[in-house]
Order: sequence, then C-alpha cells, then structure tokens
Amino acid sequence: MTLAGFMILMMVLSPLISYFWVSDESDNIAQPAPESDIDDRIPLNNAGKLIDHRFDSIADGLNMSPPGVVVAQYVRAEDLEGTPLMVQVPPYGVYGTNISYSYYAYFRDDTLIRLHTLNPRKFSFEFIVSPSRYNNHLVLIRDKNSCNIMGDPCIMGTRSKVEETVDVIENEGAPNA
Repeated sequence: MTLAGFMILMMVLSPLISYFWVSDESDNIAQPAPESDIDDRIPLNNAGKLIDHRFDSIADGLNMSPPGVVVAQYVRAEDLEGTPLMVQVPPYGVYGTNISYSYYAYFRDDTLIRLHTLNPRKFSFEFIVSPSRYNNHLVLIRDKNSCNIMGDPCIMGTRSKVEETVDVIENEGAPNA
C-alpha cells in the first residue's frame, strides 16, 4: 500500500517538478535576442535656430555661397545610387545619417563649404568637440578647421566660411557667388 501511495504521489507531482527544478537557461537559448531599436541621433529640430533655404540645384547652392567660388559641385545621392560615382556622396559617418543632397564650393582662398540635406533629419553628436553660437545658430565645432551649422541644408566648413554663408542666406543684400 505504501508503494501504491508513493506511485500516485509521483504521478501527481511529476508535472509540477519541472516548474521548480528545471532551469530557464534552455528557454533563453531558444529565444532570439531582441534587436536594439535605440536611435541616439538628435532630431534636426532640436539643434536650435536652423538654416532654411531652398536647396534643389547647383544654382541654389551658388545663391547661398559667399563670393569667390572657383569650383562648385551639386550631387543628388539617389541619382548616383549603384554607379561608380556614388563616391561623390559624403559617407554616412559625417553626420551619422544619410545625405540626400550635397554641394561643395571651393574658393580662391583655398577654403571650401559643404551644404548637405540629411535623410532622415537626424544627426549624431559623436563628431562634435564643442558647441558655440553665431547669429543665434548653434555652431557645432568638429575640430580646429571645421564646424557645422545645422538646417536645411546643413553648412560645413571653416568657421569663417560657414559664418559668411549664414550671412549670405540671412541677408538678401549680402554679396554672393
């Protein structure tokens, strides 16, 4: 009779034992790890006062450029996709996002400016050494020779050329290229 009681007890308890004594480790192995959806990029709208200027052609780029441009180039990334000319588009790492439109202007004084449209309108602060201000715009200092003012488009170049570009954009009477 003791043996029969023990057998009945085992049959009743055996399904419950797995809940108490089996490790969850096998469950964790079978489950794929969730992918990280963390996006630590900053929306462009959070960068203070933004540049806002039409930027659909090389003419628009020249209209924003200070005087003295000797060479200018305008690139639409989607037009170059899948071609060897794709190297003309700045890499993702420049802002931590894709660049859809790009403009370069080289000047007589051996300086340059770059104008970029970001897609999506977010950027990474990883490249910023220190921020400062110019005409209520946040100036993001990259290194001793390069800075950005964000907007549509973003302006990149030496501090003096970036500031001259802002002056041309914001003052219709300022001389431009």
